[in-house]
Amino acid sequence: MIVLSITTSAASGGVALVQNDTVLAEIAHVDPRGHAEHLFDLIDRAFTKANVTRGDVQLIAVDIGPGSFTGARIGVAAAKGIALGLGVHMIGVVSLAAMAARLRSEFPSQPFFAAAIDARKNELYLSIEDQEGAVRTPPCHIAYTSIAEHITPVIGNTSCVSIVDTAEHRAFAAPFASTALVEPPSPSWIAKLGAAQFLSLNNADRAALDPGNVVPLYVRPPDAVPLPAFAP
Repeated sequence: MIVLSITTSAASGGVALVQNDTVLAEIAHVDPRGHAEHLFDLIDRAFTKANVTRGDVQLIAVDIGPGSFTGARIGVAAAKGIALGLGVHMIGVVSLAAMAARLRSEFPSQPFFAAAIDARKNELYLSIEDQEGAVRTPPCHIAYTSIAEHITPVIGNTSCVSIVDTAEHRAFAAPFASTALVEPPSPSWIAKLGAAQFLSLNNADRAALDPGNVVPLYVRPPDAVPLPAFAP
């Protein structure tokens, strides 16, 4: 199965084409304000590099966040258009889950994995998973100064491997982390996790997948809200 993946929830966005865990192409772009302008060019370049056509794609996997509100909306909207245009299934993948899945593959002996994304305002989006992929702390937004209060009850006296998208917060899990990575959500891991989630569904659930049901995962309420309507 060939999967086209899109991630635009962090400053570094990108796309990938993955076939049965083999990365055919992966192209990144670092410009949080330029995702909309560059996304379809990245997709075209990925198809050229992978030497496959749009007709070969069987699944669209998209990063639904948490992360940038605008970025997540851009990625989800683009993925919906592509999925509907190609007539293929689409599945949403949580950014933090994809980051944790990558850690599990690279550090299989570690018991816990803490994934985080910069949420601005001295906050992080955080999720903690264990070696089996069970979510111990669902995606949440917390103050940077409160990290220890969330990690300690989960991992106890053990350690974790951490990953965050910005170097500024590399030490967010210290002193709990034995290893700390600075990497944004990976397009290839969005594809791999999306494929795994899709293949885990039975035929009826796969058939029920609807791009219209895939929505961004914001976690935190947006700062900008519509003004109340006033009667004339």
